[in-house]
Amino acid sequence: MLGIKLNRVAFRVPNDKGVVVDKSHDLDVQADKFFSATAGLLFPDAIASHEEELKVVLKKEKDISTKAGGGGNSTKELAAAVDTLPALLEMKKTLEVHTNVFQATMDAVTTRQVPEFSMLEQRLIEGFNVPAAEVVALLSEKVRLLMIYYLTTGASSREIAEFEAILRPPGSSTTGPLAAFDSAWKFIKQHTSLQKHASVGSSFSDSAPNNNATAASKLKGLANNWAGSFAGQAQGWLTQAAEQFKNFLPENKKLQVTRVADAISELRPNTEDESYLYLDPKIKAGGGGQVPRQRTPFRDVIVFVIGGGNYNEYQNLQAYAKVHT
Repeated sequence: MLGIKLNRVAFRVPNDKGVVVDKSHDLDVQADKFFSATAGLLFPDAIASHEEELKVVLKKEKDISTKAGGGGNSTKELAAAVDTLPALLEMKKTLEVHTNVFQATMDAVTTRQVPEFSMLEQRLIEGFNVPAAEVVALLSEKVRLLMIYYLTTGASSREIAEFEAILRPPGSSTTGPLAAFDSAWKFIKQHTSLQKHASVGSSFSDSAPNNNATAASKLKGLANNWAGSFAGQAQGWLTQAAEQFKNFLPENKKLQVTRVADAISELRPNTEDESYLYLDPKIKAGGGGQVPRQRTPFRDVIVFVIGGGNYNEYQNLQAYAKVHT
């Protein structure tokens, strides 16, 4: 959603006068405790954590104000409260920066039609029949949507060619959104194992539930009515945004690497890992060179990927490991 390079995220937010300005923030997992704790969370969960931190800051601010106004029982209490003020101000400053990051993310979500795109993607994956015209309406600069549509619907070559023309200007192979992902697109079309569309979306319904349409419109309204004050933001805007995000974000499921790691470590029967190569230097191979498999589930697992990987798979595996620790 936002531009990031060398852990510096760039974004645009309105200042106190309502003028949109460019800002940046260094995401430091060591110095920024909030980012360190929430970097791997889904957006709604990160918003919820932010809300809790805001409540702590506001409560401490109120306590200090009360003691400074004569509500404290002694000078010692007032001195102790003043001593905590620098840390409190630093915490508040950090949270204000993350408030800006959340705001910029929400603006990007609405501008790029992420709710509509996400819901359409889920409908395709779940096997609902989606009219081609609906895909065309959201296809501009969305190569991922084209790939998902191709993998889940068994669309004809003619139909796919029409979609390609939207993302790649006629007579050019080096410009347009598709050009940047040309190798990935060619791989998907050519790889025979990925051309078996039926395994992903074999059954279709005539229509799909549109309960999420309301969520998308509410989310837009929330983004357009961003509260102006820091305290106002603490009183519920982020919580409302988190609830609306949950309505259209897909359920947090195990991705491919996590599923394989889970099946192998838990020795689950009748799973795809049964075809994986099994090596154990402590066990002598039997007839046919096969090594008898261990019957006790593995508790320590090291996962490494040869070739391309991504942070989505990494974070998914980290979340799985945290639950099973």
